[in-house]
Amino acid sequence: MKAVRFLFILFLIVSCSRKEQHPYTFYYWKTNLKLDREEKTVLDKAPVPFLYTRFFDVDKIGENFNL
Repeated sequence: MKAVRFLFILFLIVSCSRKEQHPYTFYYWKTNLKLDREEKTVLDKAPVPFLYTRFFDVDKIGENFNL
């Protein structure tokens, strides 16, 4: 049991020691994709590589998928 506890603590120490930089991204969720001037300006100035948008919803009714 002590060996398992030691391995768990060792795993936590090793896995938490990385300092990777992760870029910021945005997810835009509205019914209509309509950005005003202020939103466009903020996105143009923001150092983000991606903007995720929702295009449509998918519903499953019975065995069929409906868009």
